[in-house]
Amino acid sequence: MSEQTKPKLNKEKIVIFGATGGTGLELVKQSLGMGYDVSVFIHRSADSLGDLIDEITMFHGDVKDYEAVQQAIKGSYAVLVALGTMPGKTDMVLSKGTANIVRAMTENNVRRLVVETGAALVDDKKSLPAMWRFTSSMPLMVNMFDDKRKQELAVKNSDLDWVIVRPVNLINGEQTNKYVVNEKVKSGMAFKISRSDVAQFMLQQIDDDGWVHKPVVISY
Repeated sequence: MSEQTKPKLNKEKIVIFGATGGTGLELVKQSLGMGYDVSVFIHRSADSLGDLIDEITMFHGDVKDYEAVQQAIKGSYAVLVALGTMPGKTDMVLSKGTANIVRAMTENNVRRLVVETGAALVDDKKSLPAMWRFTSSMPLMVNMFDDKRKQELAVKNSDLDWVIVRPVNLINGEQTNKYVVNEKVKSGMAFKISRSDVAQFMLQQIDDDGWVHKPVVISY
């Protein structure tokens, strides 16, 4: 992208948690293209980041370790969370990690927080497809959804300027910019969305106040 066509955004520091996952990788790629000073917090190998490693600041650690989280967040402008977990896990990494993120942001006066969770967390469960309702009640999935619910509570109970982004089924695909965003699951919506489009919407929320203090569903 040439200097003439690059968006005139400030290069304030943003921090991405979960940067090696599907949505996280898209957040890294797109935020670099937008001119942000990007830091990432990762727990395991950074191999999936490839050549992007040369363009970012990297923090290694456990998101459940508050001191490690605080070091990454200190001095940042906004925080984006795309943490993931696996069905059956009981370490509550999403809720405990996000609670640490919220605490570190509060103590360091960092205001904007954008968190990816999932559409299955909407209040009106009857609006979800029957298969989703069945799947979320399976023994292996119960802990994961409990973790996600507690993660959202950690965000909602904060006084930060937060946005919770609840994608439907995530797929790999091109960025279309042709998605819909609602506070509820609407009839007729497609139950799929590309990780690229989710990342694009999440990055928009850094400076857009339209959805602040709201959990929103994103889909095609």
